[in-house]
Amino acid sequence: MKKRFIASFVVALLSAASAVAADLPLKARPPAVAATNWSGFYLGVVGGGEIGQTSTDFIFANNPAYPGTPGRVSPNGSGGLIGAEAGYNYQVGSFVGGIEGDVDYARISGFGTSVGPSGFFMAPTQQTINLYGTLRGRVGFLATPDLLLYATGGMAVGDVSLATSFVPTGILGGNCINSSCGVGSASATKVGATVGAGLEYALSNHISIKAEYLYVDLGHTSTTFPLTLAVSQMAANSSYQEHVVRAGVNFKLGAP
Repeated sequence: MKKRFIASFVVALLSAASAVAADLPLKARPPAVAATNWSGFYLGVVGGGEIGQTSTDFIFANNPAYPGTPGRVSPNGSGGLIGAEAGYNYQVGSFVGGIEGDVDYARISGFGTSVGPSGFFMAPTQQTINLYGTLRGRVGFLATPDLLLYATGGMAVGDVSLATSFVPTGILGGNCINSSCGVGSASATKVGATVGAGLEYALSNHISIKAEYLYVDLGHTSTTFPLTLAVSQMAANSSYQEHVVRAGVNFKLGAP
């Protein structure tokens, strides 16, 4: 009798628990997280480093075949950069295209010296790349909804300068009183080209971080300067390129 009573009590308790559970509201599912939307305008900041790839060739302007000119000098320099950028992305499925512009402050200055084949003359040379900017197209694909891999290319504009001279090395007592000497310089704002690649990761629909490499070619400058105690002039033809590695943070404007 006692066992029958206990069994009846357990059955009644389970039935009551089931009824109470049936009356309880179901727990709401957490809201779904929206997929990253890459389309829209953005602003950002960048920083990194760069290595200059500069060179200058010398030739006697009035007599190119005349021997004794210093050989090519490559006064490559390196340094850091900081800048700002703005752009627009447009997403179609897993592909993202857009346009991006940036302005960067950097002072890449290198110094080198070339000595003529006779050893009597040398050309100390300094080349500098200062403020520059780029305007580029970007096209890439989404490796994941949050990770964009892209290629980029377009135009580059930058300030470059050259300072050089043609002086005796001092061998056999040569100096600017009894030997030819000259000083030349050039500065210009040059328009060139850039190409590169990078990756960008979306931390949210409004913030992303990026890393990229750019090769920048700012073209050439030429200058001609007179030489004392000589009937000829010296011409210096210079080129300006650089390798840029930088990282940045972008902030997308507007609604997600």
